[in-house]
Amino acid sequence: MMRHKKSVFYISLLLSLLLISVGVFIPEKLESFSNGSLGFIYNNLGWFILGCVFIFFLFCMYLGISKFGQVRLGDDNDRPEYNTATWIGMLFSASIGISLVFWGIAEPVSYYISPPVGEGYSEQAAKTAMQYVYLHWGVSAWACYALVGVSLAFFQFRKKLPSSLSSVFYPLIGNKISGPVGKWIDVIVILSVVIGIATSLGFGTLQVNTGVNVLWDLPINISTQAIIIVAVTVVYIASTISGLQGAIKHLSNLNMILAFALLGFVLLMGPTQAIFKILFQGVGDYVQNFVSMSFRTEPYGDGSWIANWTLFYFGWWIAWAPLVAGREHTLL
Repeated sequence: MMRHKKSVFYISLLLSLLLISVGVFIPEKLESFSNGSLGFIYNNLGWFILGCVFIFFLFCMYLGISKFGQVRLGDDNDRPEYNTATWIGMLFSASIGISLVFWGIAEPVSYYISPPVGEGYSEQAAKTAMQYVYLHWGVSAWACYALVGVSLAFFQFRKKLPSSLSSVFYPLIGNKISGPVGKWIDVIVILSVVIGIATSLGFGTLQVNTGVNVLWDLPINISTQAIIIVAVTVVYIASTISGLQGAIKHLSNLNMILAFALLGFVLLMGPTQAIFKILFQGVGDYVQNFVSMSFRTEPYGDGSWIANWTLFYFGWWIAWAPLVAGREHTLL
């Protein structure tokens, strides 16, 4: 097993360094390849991505309401290590925290200006904007995380298999999870985690850079962004080394306290009645149109809006699922 881990580590490290080198030295080639790959996936497999995410949701709902929902993800006498508030805080911080702060505002505004259907700057555009925000950040995203998290927890803590995604495939390939097939499964997972972290770190860096530019007039350039990336990376590594009981737990609790403080400030100082009306209207429209939005592929148009938003988000959740789900199954 140790040899398996070492080979997975070195292969993943080599491929990651190769990918990073291409991005640093010939970024235009990487951009061209990425755009071409995304275009191919969205044009040819967009329907498959939408269908998979919907199936993930249905399967998670089935697990939750069926007898399997009573199976403890651990030994029968195990009990939760963290209280519910701390668990939720770490869950949100590990999954959508930094992205939601920015896109929670920018996304509905963008949809209002350029909606997937109809004219922008209209009442219908506002209603549609809120529906798609809930679609992109709602149960569909969490279904991707939950499916992988539950699978990892079940096979590690109930079946006593190694804590890697290849263990989930044990019912299909048996002991081959310790061979070349299992190694490449784990390598692909690690690469998806690297790409997912790079995406979130990139979005977060641009967000922070814009914020400090507005507050302190610091320039928006590569140098400032490099400093931000180094600072965030140091905090990330330090919190990871400290473990769940250390900085991760305390940072997550602080993150949730600040988030609720911001929420309370907006509710008290903003248009409170309008906020609640929009919330209830948006949730109702989202529930009513959930199935149709989940399967919307725009076959009679160019499909660019769905590709740039819905498929991008769903692909992001799937790519990000191994890392977030890994933390989820640890918390479970």
